[in-house]
Amino acid sequence: MLSRYHLLVVIVAVAASSCGADRSSDATELDFSGKALPAADSQYPVAYGYSRIAQLIEGDGDNRWQRELVIGKATADCMHRAGYDYPDIRWTKDQIVSDWIRPRHVPLSIDDARTVGYGPAPTFSGPPATDRVNLEGEAMAKYQDWELQCVVEGLDVAFADFETYEANRESLETAVTEFETAFSAANETHDLNASWADCMSDRGYSYPSPEEARAAAWGTTADAARAIAVVDAECRSVTDYDSQWWELYSSAEAAFMLEHEELVVTVFQSGRVVATGSGQ
Repeated sequence: MLSRYHLLVVIVAVAASSCGADRSSDATELDFSGKALPAADSQYPVAYGYSRIAQLIEGDGDNRWQRELVIGKATADCMHRAGYDYPDIRWTKDQIVSDWIRPRHVPLSIDDARTVGYGPAPTFSGPPATDRVNLEGEAMAKYQDWELQCVVEGLDVAFADFETYEANRESLETAVTEFETAFSAANETHDLNASWADCMSDRGYSYPSPEEARAAAWGTTADAARAIAVVDAECRSVTDYDSQWWELYSSAEAAFMLEHEELVVTVFQSGRVVATGSGQ
């Protein structure tokens, strides 16, 4: 129910939907010079392949888990007062800590491709199944109305000022969406993908980007998937794709991060406001 508040989902979704974007002009100006990297690396270090903004907002996942515990318990308490059985938490800690922290870019070596291909497709699992009330008609409508009210109450408990947090988060999501769209459409990104795609075409495969190749592989047989992965990895090596992609993205995102630093930090700080005495 609360997945719409996860900034990382927006980043991943935008990246996935725009990897084959047409070249076009965009209001967002990108800085590929790398001039912002020293300051960004000093203030907001990031692991290779990950989004600097997502890392800052999500942290190591522990704060997200503590917040979910507070929201879940407050929601359940409210539902109990209304006379309904309701679980304190629908998520597991592993889902909160692991599922929302995903790499923005996954490199692929020839050795790894030959050994495991792309590996298993990621699963974006929802909360574990729970026993829900067996209600229909007006009874279900009343239950759902209470559930909505209680979730709002849970959010109010977890945040000192949820409306302000939500407004800032939406502003940041809009800016990140525009940045990711501009990055995918940039000439530098397009040219790098085109060089990789030409290499793939020479070997009998037609994909606009490694992301598209990986997605196609996960939808086919194990042998076919590994064959695609090996050719993909070979073409990444020939074109130095992974290093060049990361240089472009990390440089552009560092500049974007510092330009929007006040908003990012505001979302980060307000997102960490949780009630005292939260669950273990």
